[in-house]
Amino acid sequence: MGYIHELAHKLAKALQASPENQTFQEARRRVKADSRAEKQLLALRSKQWELAALQAQGKTPDAEHLKALQELAAAVQANPVAREYVEAEAQLTQLWSEINRILAEALGLPVAAQGSGPGR
Repeated sequence: MGYIHELAHKLAKALQASPENQTFQEARRRVKADSRAEKQLLALRSKQWELAALQAQGKTPDAEHLKALQELAAAVQANPVAREYVEAEAQLTQLWSEINRILAEALGLPVAAQGSGPGR
């Protein structure tokens, strides 16, 4: 088991040094320094969680909820700091998904359909 932990720590260090993580960390620093971008992102995430909770309950979001989500997403896209954060987060999430897929396949575990999973 020690060998596996050693490899896991090596993977963690490689992930920390990856361009995807470096870009994400820089985008995160910029968001923390920009209260407007931070508020926009928090509002967007909150609305996304709200809609996901409705769907998990088997409910369909109404037009008002969907419009609010679209408006928040448009505001994030219009703000370069917030937009770069979302893009960097997506790249890091993609890398993480690829690593999970590789590990799952190696262990013979079911692999989630592309585009599903955390952050999707």
